[in-house]
Amino acid sequence: MRQAKLIILPGVFILLLFSVASAGAPSGGMSDKHRAAANPEAIESELTLWAWGYTAAAIAAELPGFHEAYPGIRVRIEVKTHDDMYKKLLLANASNEGGPDVAALSGYYVGQYIETNALEDLSGRIAPYRDKIVAAKWPDAMRDGRYYAMPWDSGPVALFYRRDLFAEAGLPSDPESVSRLLATWDGYLEAGRTIKERTGAFMHTMPLESTFGLTVMWEHMLAQEGMLYVDEDGAIRIDRPEALRALKQLLRMIDEGIVLDAETRSQTWNEALAEGKIATVLEAVWMGAFLKDTAPESAGLWGVARMPAWTEGGSRAAEAGGSYLGIMRQSDNKEAAWAFIEYMLGNSRTVNRMYRYADIFPSLKEAYRDPMYDEPEPFFGNQKTRRLFVELANESRPVYFSHNFRAVRDIARIEMFKAIKGRITPEQALMQMQQKMAELTKPNRKPEEG
Repeated sequence: MRQAKLIILPGVFILLLFSVASAGAPSGGMSDKHRAAANPEAIESELTLWAWGYTAAAIAAELPGFHEAYPGIRVRIEVKTHDDMYKKLLLANASNEGGPDVAALSGYYVGQYIETNALEDLSGRIAPYRDKIVAAKWPDAMRDGRYYAMPWDSGPVALFYRRDLFAEAGLPSDPESVSRLLATWDGYLEAGRTIKERTGAFMHTMPLESTFGLTVMWEHMLAQEGMLYVDEDGAIRIDRPEALRALKQLLRMIDEGIVLDAETRSQTWNEALAEGKIATVLEAVWMGAFLKDTAPESAGLWGVARMPAWTEGGSRAAEAGGSYLGIMRQSDNKEAAWAFIEYMLGNSRTVNRMYRYADIFPSLKEAYRDPMYDEPEPFFGNQKTRRLFVELANESRPVYFSHNFRAVRDIARIEMFKAIKGRITPEQALMQMQQKMAELTKPNRKPEEG
């Protein structure tokens, strides 16, 4: 998730006409007056969309085509930072005014919007798409069997690695061989020792002092086991053997000296990346775009492998989130809003154009039939990385984010930091997480508003 060739600044408004290439939408959760008309030209409305930088740019590029299908709909895009939009959506919902008709929604927080009754029930509208979207995308868009948001992009996780550093260390460097070499996390640790000893490069990075993003790698390790902080019923379930195993693995990596203290996309991280001091990056598909932007001179030196499993033959896929489009409950333009969402996310042509334009990897499965997914990518040594990410997206197990994910993650970050500094044991860290998260998410407590 990232770049855009169209530069849009936060707070800027884009006013355009657009429409949807669809012969109407299926009826569902909305009332009759909000159901899409069979004749697209019959819909007349002005919509407001809230989105952050690259999502806004991707959508703006598709508005001319939308206008041809729905000439009576006007769209105003209001661009906000990711954090600012999260807070303002909650405030607009609480005051029941001032919100958009349609909003781009982070997978981390869509559950909170549902819990606070901010989103329109789209169950009937979404019904035809339930089997057309990768399964890992649905849990956070649902509550009690009802659907409240349309999945946009998926976040399959893989291991980005430097071919040249592996070769310099005397290790295999082609993607298939690296995936075999790093088949387990024990194998990853052993390869990290070898690379550090023979090249001086670090196997990975973690923000050991700033702690911003400290939990990300741990969350990927948990997600490959089909878990995060909460279970499918919304109950805190972090005090599990799988979580303890993953935390101990991170502590081993730190103790072995194969982890560089650097916050992802910080100046230190950027410089280390450009200088070839980082051998691997475990991240979602959108990391490829950041690598291209940050270290363009390293084109051809990168490869993409599957993440290690905990046991030989175990899961090597994880879902890292992504985004959705949703209709705000307070909107008076729900018919036009659904027409917009269905056009943008309901057909392979549109989502694939947005993928090419802004590296937003789609979750619509029919999109993967496009030949673009089998194109070699020069930056990654002509590896066909898109096809690998398709496989990982389909293999990833569903995970559940808390309705107040930000606060829950902050608790995890603080307790992880204590364990890293040796102030508490890994077991104590998980016990503290479980207790504090459970207290935070008690039913009589209101969700955090940031």
